[in-house]
Amino acid sequence: MLKQKNTTYLYLEKRLVFFVIFFTSILQYSLPALSQQPVLKNFSVRDGLPSFETYCATQDSKGFIWFGTDGGVSCFNGYTFKNYTIENGLVDNTVFGIYEDRHGRIWFRSLSGKLCYWHNDSIYTIGANDSILHNIRNCIMSTFYIDSGDTIWCGIRGGTCYFKINPGYKSSDFHCIIPKMKTGYIIEIEKGHFISGNIIETHQPEVEVLYNKQQVKQIIPLRFSTSYKDSLALKSLSIGYFYFAEDTDNTFYAFTGNDIIKLDTNGMKPLYNTKPIIGHTTCFVKSRNNLWLSVYHQGLFNAQVSNGKITPGNIHILNGYSISNTMTDNEGGLWITTLENGVYYLAPSHFLREYELPVGQSVIYYTLSKLDKNHMTISHSKDTVDLVSEDTTIKNISLHTTNGFSTLFAHTNITYPVIIKTGNLYGDRSFMAYILFNKGGKPQPIVDKNNALGCYLTAIDSVNKRAYILNRYCLYSVSENNEQAVLLATLPSRTSSCYLDLEGYLWLACNNGLWAYYNGKMEYHGNDGPYLNERIEGIAHSADGAYYFATYGNGVLVKKGNNIKRLTIANGLISNNCQNIFIDSYNTIWVGSKSGLSALVLDTTGNYSITKYNLIDALPSQKIQQIGQTENKLWIASENTIISHTLPAIEIKKAPSLFITSFIVNDINFSTEKPADLHYNQNHIKISFIGLSYNSFGKLEYKYRLLGLDTAWYSTQNPFVQYQFLPPGDYTFTVKAITAEGIENPGIVSLRFSIHKPIWLTAWFIILEILLAGTIAFVFIQFRLRAIRKKEEEKTLINKRIADIEMKALRAQMNPHFIFNAINSIQNHILKNDSKTAQDYLARFARLIRNVMENSKSEDIPLGQELDTLKLYISLEQLRANGKFQFSISVADSVSLYNTMIPPLLLQPFVENAILHGLMPLQDKTGLLTLTIEEHTHQLICTIQDNGIGRKKAEEIKKNRAASHRSMGISATEDRINILNSLQPGMANIAITDITEPHTGTIIKITIPLKIAQ
Repeated sequence: MLKQKNTTYLYLEKRLVFFVIFFTSILQYSLPALSQQPVLKNFSVRDGLPSFETYCATQDSKGFIWFGTDGGVSCFNGYTFKNYTIENGLVDNTVFGIYEDRHGRIWFRSLSGKLCYWHNDSIYTIGANDSILHNIRNCIMSTFYIDSGDTIWCGIRGGTCYFKINPGYKSSDFHCIIPKMKTGYIIEIEKGHFISGNIIETHQPEVEVLYNKQQVKQIIPLRFSTSYKDSLALKSLSIGYFYFAEDTDNTFYAFTGNDIIKLDTNGMKPLYNTKPIIGHTTCFVKSRNNLWLSVYHQGLFNAQVSNGKITPGNIHILNGYSISNTMTDNEGGLWITTLENGVYYLAPSHFLREYELPVGQSVIYYTLSKLDKNHMTISHSKDTVDLVSEDTTIKNISLHTTNGFSTLFAHTNITYPVIIKTGNLYGDRSFMAYILFNKGGKPQPIVDKNNALGCYLTAIDSVNKRAYILNRYCLYSVSENNEQAVLLATLPSRTSSCYLDLEGYLWLACNNGLWAYYNGKMEYHGNDGPYLNERIEGIAHSADGAYYFATYGNGVLVKKGNNIKRLTIANGLISNNCQNIFIDSYNTIWVGSKSGLSALVLDTTGNYSITKYNLIDALPSQKIQQIGQTENKLWIASENTIISHTLPAIEIKKAPSLFITSFIVNDINFSTEKPADLHYNQNHIKISFIGLSYNSFGKLEYKYRLLGLDTAWYSTQNPFVQYQFLPPGDYTFTVKAITAEGIENPGIVSLRFSIHKPIWLTAWFIILEILLAGTIAFVFIQFRLRAIRKKEEEKTLINKRIADIEMKALRAQMNPHFIFNAINSIQNHILKNDSKTAQDYLARFARLIRNVMENSKSEDIPLGQELDTLKLYISLEQLRANGKFQFSISVADSVSLYNTMIPPLLLQPFVENAILHGLMPLQDKTGLLTLTIEEHTHQLICTIQDNGIGRKKAEEIKKNRAASHRSMGISATEDRINILNSLQPGMANIAITDITEPHTGTIIKITIPLKIAQ
């Protein structure tokens, strides 16, 4: 639970520890001081505060910082301000005090005296507010506190009592408690927690009394230097007759506006009169050995407390502003609220700006020159320097005057030889450097052919009493016996730094790597180790013999002997693009870059602890040109200003707080306190989180992952992530916050949620689907089986019919007349003793019968085999007819006799019919029978043509005969063609054409599907 921050009018935040440590280093100068100002970051209405007029600041237990203003209250997370006004439920927009109770509720004390509190992003009022208004009248509630039993205690300025409000906070829970005397009071509610106020009635004795546990301990009469009417000063928001600053053991310091008084149970003792600090008091606080106070429009002052005495301090910041409150956050940062310009923040690193920034677009370049352990010169104009040390300064020393150098020598213990640089290193003819080889000697200008030599870099050889000078292009030496610089060598590349070791090697940091000048020669050392052949910006040498190289792009290289260690962002550097490097007397390695400073400390294990300093608020340009030291003070020169830092470096190792602030699903806000169960279509997720580290200010890195989607960690600087179209599953979102110093938040911050499967993907629905699909499949299969069985039955019937037809065709193939006539012909030849012809006829007849019987066994036979059988039959008919007709068979080249398949005895009935009824009756000419076979569009076309008497005359002859013969073979063949056509519609048919001119005859065209043997 936080302590009360009711210091707008009573006492302010007591924890200014870092602030005091820093400022005590510049106390009690003997000479005029530089215009030192801490580097403060300002937040105002432009940044999101609801008002410039701010009264108080409090950090809650989670780490959020709350501000009370004249326009409502504001919650700051390091990125943005979230404001609350009467429109959000505040009882009053003017809020003087903020306090967090043990339940995490944030209470607000308003100008009207009414109370309200914030909880879970909502504002709640209390029922006792009407009673507060009725009893407070025209007075002001000066303090309030909620104790461990949730009772509210309120101190009143100028009233008749103080208030006690029991839990429930209704009007019936409100009580007025009247002290025994009309007096001022301080009441300890619980250890270390007080309320205060005063009871004022006209013409009452001016007395002060201290209460403990609501009991009067002692009455202390006191005649004050100001009257009551002057002390009220409402226009200055001095909301009490006294300002109290708590010390220890029930001891307080009271500030009356003119006097500082020590007050305890043993009595009261005036200690100090604050004149000439005159004005209306706006804050008063005790911190360590300092009392801090502010008066209207005069900034923040300090007074030192030592051995029971108070002496004037020398710190005065934010002059022109009225300070209303100070608060130190959990990182050591100081927050200062003002009545005119919002809030100021002082980082715990405490950098001071030693020189004011230039006005307009002008650029000032500063040059540092070390004189001795505790003194250096700072210059930005030719032949003029400021002499600075730990706590003194002499400004604008002109080296042209007769006592210019004497002033430097009088206040320093110079280590000789020494080089003093003046002016702008980068300006033409606006620079001059001097070298002094011994005490009492004459400062010698560093010139080349009587022209000022640009001393970008210098190195002192104390043993040989000489100096190395480097300008843009060349290396020179200067000695006591030479008035002119001596050219030694041309630089191999742009050189950014140099270092002279004890062996006489002058090491050069160049654009193309590491070089050294030794024994009159330039030597290249870029191949001595990795990265030494690349751009190097700075060189430093430590007491343990290690060389440190600041590189531009490769971080810092540490070379000790033949071993090289590389330090980068991954090790904690603020940037890999390093510009310069400096080792202070505490062995801290300072590395400058455009992103700020890194402070490296080597521990006993050989590892480096790295602290990062973001100087964006301290330096307009973070291009650090030089780093120097005087005693316990670090000096950092940049374009336009110089900042300083008290040594040794304060290591900032505060871990950030981290919270998941919102969980938004399909634009609907869900609770982050418990796991969420989501529907399948609630899969557009946005998770917001915030890491609280005010020293980082937006420089936090977040690492996050979503277990259930993948296990990889991802990085971002945005305080939110979004997921679109997440599939169903169980998810755990985990996030970490990492400061610029590489410190992670403690613990695990996570959020669990589940996206349920749609109904059609659930197990029971899938089982139902499977059952339904199985039923449909079963019914379909049964239906198909029935259809197949029916089709098979039909096919069986067709096959049976085909078999019957084929049997009929087989029986009908050999016409009984043909067989009878064939046997008669054989007998005739035997009777005529023509045995040779009879034997030939009989042999052909037997072969024909054998072929017919064999072919009848197959459904299809090769076309050639069918034609052979047909030729035997026609030759027998020719013998019987005594050569009465001729025949020919023609097969197209595209038709294969061996691969083309045809049903057996398909053509014979038509050939027989042509011979018997067309050709045999001819009387006056020789008959001609032709058979043509060709292929066309997957069909086999067989054409039988004769020049017989024609079907019409044949029918007449048949009528005149006693018994007519009907060929059963033709009928069977027609049935076979019809069956083929039913199996392959349109592919089989028989067409008969009669020829009448110029002669009679008949054409029979039989078409069947073309079938090729597999």
